[in-house]
Amino acid sequence: MNSSRLSRYCAVMACVTFLGICAMLLFHLLLWLFPQAILDAGWSITIDASQGFYGLRNFKLMDVPLWQRLGGAVISCVPLLVLAQGLNALRRLFRLYAHGEYFSERSASLLAKVGSRIALWVLAEILVQPLMGLWLTMMQPAGHRQITFGMDSGNLESLFIAAVVMVIARIQQEGVALARENKQFI
Repeated sequence: MNSSRLSRYCAVMACVTFLGICAMLLFHLLLWLFPQAILDAGWSITIDASQGFYGLRNFKLMDVPLWQRLGGAVISCVPLLVLAQGLNALRRLFRLYAHGEYFSERSASLLAKVGSRIALWVLAEILVQPLMGLWLTMMQPAGHRQITFGMDSGNLESLFIAAVVMVIARIQQEGVALARENKQFI
């Protein structure tokens, strides 16, 4: 693949990543604020049958008052904002690649940020789940309130991917340092 074609692909990926960030945050807010409108539009809101919604079984988001849904939207946006930071670093990395800056300290730093934000996103998801359970059931009668905690194989897979990306970024940083050293001797 020639470099101009690669540059175009990277520029397209930067745009797609930006649109993905915007869509992710927008759809997340729409889910919380207008769950009935989503169902009325013919879309579906699927909830893991075994784990439920944030670990809550037999939970119906439409039955939650608006103020409580707003709070849920804010709490559950925390992990998404962390993920959005990582995706924004990925977008910036694609822009560097589009300009031909493949092996530099900046590109290695952005790649490391992508990996670290994926790891922080997973940890934030795990920490937010108990808060969401408490927040969404606080109006329930005594004995029906829940604090949930969960971790699944998807979390472990994402942590593994984050670790791989961070190791590759570290290797890239070492390569940049070695290239700089070699350049000084020549």
